[in-house]
Amino acid sequence: MKPSQNELFRWADQIPAALWSDLRKRSPQQAAEAVGAVLDVGTFKVPLIGTDYTIDPANQRITKTHQTDHRVSFLAGVVLLTTLAASKGVPPSGRMAVPQELPGGRMFFTGAHAVDSAPLVKIFEKDSGQLIDRALEVGGEKIEGADIALRVPGCHWECKNVPKTGIENVPPLS
Repeated sequence: MKPSQNELFRWADQIPAALWSDLRKRSPQQAAEAVGAVLDVGTFKVPLIGTDYTIDPANQRITKTHQTDHRVSFLAGVVLLTTLAASKGVPPSGRMAVPQELPGGRMFFTGAHAVDSAPLVKIFEKDSGQLIDRALEVGGEKIEGADIALRVPGCHWECKNVPKTGIENVPPLS
């Protein structure tokens, strides 16, 4: 099955109710302060990798703040909810964590999902320089490992094997 055909764990509206419950158990003020979010009439405005999201716990809805009709990915939604529910407000260490170091990471990242690289390829295959520019704009960095390799904070994958003519492979981290 192609990753683009995998509908399991694809969209934020598929996030289990338990994650929403975890967020509702926490004081909204405490959650907002811990992640630098803006609390606005029961919703949170949270920036993530250069995009602002609105999280509405009462309606179990996550949208892009300035593009409310855009479907938010499952992974972005899980990151946003988990961060709001559990962040202690500790500044980032500057060290990359592999998924297996995170609670539940080993099981989830070997679970029934795949990285859908088709949209990335479609956008950047003719000009990989634009991919580099966009990654750097949102806090990414070039790393060793291929013709072009990038690490983007908050992403669950690294782009590697990006030759000068286009994208060949965007493997998931394992």
